[in-house]
Amino acid sequence: MSVDVACSGTADASVGATCSVATTIDGVVPNAIREGDRAIWGLGPVEVYDGGPDGIGSTSDNTVFARQGLFVP
Repeated sequence: MSVDVACSGTADASVGATCSVATTIDGVVPNAIREGDRAIWGLGPVEVYDGGPDGIGSTSDNTVFARQGLFVP
């Protein structure tokens, strides 16, 4: 499952951009959830992709920008 997130540049150079999204599974995949039924969900790794050279998130030239995990320097 993937969701495109719109980002906008900020005036603060230390921040770079502000991005946000609010959705539900049913919003992304209609009728994926049946109300009243029990379910156990397991989520795989979360990856954030950049916009690639063209800056468009929905094209195939994007690369992984951030990956869920534990960072140990």
